[in-house]
Amino acid sequence: VFETKWQLDILDNIGEYVTDTVNISEIDTKKYVTTDNLLQNRQGIVDYEETPNIDRVTKFENNDILISNIRPYLKKIWFADRSGGCSNDVLVIRNANLKKTLPKFLFNILSTDTFFDYVMANKKGVKMPRGDKEKILHFLIPLPPLDIQQQIVDACQIIDEDVAAAKERIEQTLQDIDTVTTNFYQQGYPIK
Repeated sequence: VFETKWQLDILDNIGEYVTDTVNISEIDTKKYVTTDNLLQNRQGIVDYEETPNIDRVTKFENNDILISNIRPYLKKIWFADRSGGCSNDVLVIRNANLKKTLPKFLFNILSTDTFFDYVMANKKGVKMPRGDKEKILHFLIPLPPLDIQQQIVDACQIIDEDVAAAKERIEQTLQDIDTVTTNFYQQGYPIK
């Protein structure tokens, strides 16, 4: 539970599970989300590269929050920047009260270790634990005024941008190392 001076309210009063479905043929399969293409540790998604073996999927919209409900400790969560469809093992939460909570603020709260620890404390199963959908709706969300929520969203966005820039630098450095190593190898120097 968050220690905060702000009022707390349960997720059920702020967001709702999306249950609308759509035919898989009506969406671009790259916009299909499963627990496989949701990335661990809050890293978002990658395009789905296979052909889904299902007829109907849960429909999600821009600004919905998608959370893998299998092995919640992997912290697979994504703030949708498009519409699409997802498997039944992915929970879709939609902000239902824009007067109380900004969608991105709700996402930032649900991205915290506090949320994932809560889900794991209330999980079902051992080998392949799943979040308890009813208990998830009882997670307590702090509700600062909307202007404070926006400040929090903005601060988190700056950190996200710094993380993305650092990842790019790391990727470039790894490519540079590979290039240097390959050049030495091609010049006849053995790689040990």
